[in-house]
Amino acid sequence: MAKDRLPQPSPGEDPKDPDDPKATREEKLNAYLALLAVYSEMKSCLGLNSSAAQAGARIHGATYAAIGAARGISRQAVRQEGGRARESRTVQLVGGPKDGDREQVNREKELKFAVYRPGEYYGNGTRQGIAYYRRSREDKNVFIFTGVQMDKDSTSQ
Repeated sequence: MAKDRLPQPSPGEDPKDPDDPKATREEKLNAYLALLAVYSEMKSCLGLNSSAAQAGARIHGATYAAIGAARGISRQAVRQEGGRARESRTVQLVGGPKDGDREQVNREKELKFAVYRPGEYYGNGTRQGIAYYRRSREDKNVFIFTGVQMDKDSTSQ
């Protein structure tokens, strides 16, 4: 499933599977790094969906033991996570490529987001760098853009 979401090769270029025995070491490295980026993005999305499902289960009367059994963890672990989850809040991003967006955060003081060319995203584009946002001193519900660290190979294009 994740391999289907890897960036597509340029026209005339064969896609590189990280398990392809004919791929060069560099092609395998790049394929594994791209796969890791996709897995990280999927994990983030699944985490949000899992949290919403758990909250829905609690609202409708599920016990910590029932949620723990469904997730394969102890009820104590569910309760401990619940304490951290209550600290989660939605914050506003100000400036930079995600200006005006809202993000769900826990205790983070800094947020990082991949930056792509306009019209591209993690599934169809080449990452250009990482955008950094830092929590505002005046308002804990606002994160302010502090800059972009460009990838080395993206500056030459």
